[in-house]
Amino acid sequence: MKKEENCNLIPKADWFTQIIEFYSDTIYNCIMALLSPFIAIFSIASDSYHRAEEAVDAVESVFLKAPSKVIHGTTTLLRKIGFGIVGAVYVCMVMIVVMLLAAMLGVGLVQLWIEEPVFMRESLFFDYTDANPKAVFTFGGFVDDGSIKKGLMGVPLGHTFHVSLALLMPESDHNMQIGMFQVCHSNKTLA
Repeated sequence: MKKEENCNLIPKADWFTQIIEFYSDTIYNCIMALLSPFIAIFSIASDSYHRAEEAVDAVESVFLKAPSKVIHGTTTLLRKIGFGIVGAVYVCMVMIVVMLLAAMLGVGLVQLWIEEPVFMRESLFFDYTDANPKAVFTFGGFVDDGSIKKGLMGVPLGHTFHVSLALLMPESDHNMQIGMFQVCHSNKTLA
């Protein structure tokens, strides 16, 4: 037993490590107690910095994507404007061709359908047996003998007649005194 007691006189080797551990824990706790406000502020600042960095990255990615969106939108707009101009030019050409065809067809059909001006030269015979000599001329070329309905005679609607009268009378004293002529219709003086 004595050997055992002598063996116990040698202290265990872990006491030194325990003392070092105790001092190191005490120093660590003191340093942490002193630095904990600074560490908290630094962690908050670091966290806000990381969040700001993420926001900057997100904004930068949006800004980097924005020019591509703007360029894509601009090219799409220019393409639509170009197609619109090409379409307008095409429609203008088609309308000009249709207008020219319509003008040629219209002029051709008008030449076929519209009557040419009629020039008539007829002699008028005045009846000098009356006190007021008169002559009768019908525009339809019909003689007023009662065989024609009244609706068929006269100037059609939309037509005009230009009448010029040249009187060739023999020279006599009586004819030299005549200077007034009147155009009458249904006993109404027109001119």
